[in-house]
Amino acid sequence: MKNRFRFRAWDKKNKRMLYNIENAYDFGGVEDEKGNDVEDCYADCFNYFLPYDDENENDKFIVEQCTGLRDKKGRLIYEGDIVKVAQISANLPVVYDQKFAMFELISNIYLVSLHGSDDIFEVIGNIHENPELMEVK
Repeated sequence: MKNRFRFRAWDKKNKRMLYNIENAYDFGGVEDEKGNDVEDCYADCFNYFLPYDDENENDKFIVEQCTGLRDKKGRLIYEGDIVKVAQISANLPVVYDQKFAMFELISNIYLVSLHGSDDIFEVIGNIHENPELMEVK
């Protein structure tokens, strides 16, 4: 669970995922999915971590937190990822449930808590770059 306080952000304008945005505080280490330094998000990513009310939410980025868990291939699982679950043959999005303060996989039928054996989960994409993975076939 040492990765629990890692964050990434979906850049709405440039349609790209940014990683390590928790490092925006010290103005270093924010990267895109290819590992390139992303200087243009420092101020906006930093502002996400400042106190704000619902009316002033960051409209440039969707910030997602790491669950602290890894999938069967060793990849970190983030909020917003689409996860294939072996036991139920379904692709489900990872969401944070504020009521129960936990990350979950939710669909119209299933509610599976993200705990237990990591060999049953496989990250196959995310809701921003791969929405087609959520389509019912």
